[in-house]
Amino acid sequence: MIRRPDIDHMLRAAGDLTGQTQFVLVGSAAVIAWAPDLPEVMAMTSEIDIFGTNDDPEETAFELDSVLGQGSMFHDTHGYFVDGVSPGTARLPQGWRERARVFQTTTGDVSALVPEPDDIAVSKLVRCSDKDLLFLVAGIRHGVFNRSIVIERSRTLDIADLGQGTMDDKIKILLGRLT
Repeated sequence: MIRRPDIDHMLRAAGDLTGQTQFVLVGSAAVIAWAPDLPEVMAMTSEIDIFGTNDDPEETAFELDSVLGQGSMFHDTHGYFVDGVSPGTARLPQGWRERARVFQTTTGDVSALVPEPDDIAVSKLVRCSDKDLLFLVAGIRHGVFNRSIVIERSRTLDIADLGQGTMDDKIKILLGRLT
């Protein structure tokens, strides 16, 4: 389980390692950064998923994974890790950048752009794994996500290139879990 101070620590470590001052935070930890008082089931992660905003985010992801990633000395020492991802990892709806907020580290030298929770919920719905569905159901039931907004924004995504069905199929699965 990670908390906001852990996110702060991982972002500072990522900045120290890469020399970058800004990242984009996606995944479950993005919701923790946005709304720190979450039900325990939603905070049960040991990583942050980030990508760099530089010219070579793939190289940044490799560097982050190598030094701060799962199984690294950083992970062994602190019990949490940085997962360097690519900008395409989280499928986010149009307008997410305008709704995002900046998470500034306590030292002020590193920050992360954090999509708002309903946009993160959409990206979770795109993946639609059992773990993601548990996260979504908990978030909707606890008022972290707005069900109507998540569905509305989900319908704006075209995921045909993923070969995993349509967003309407995934919405039906989510609604079935909510009953």
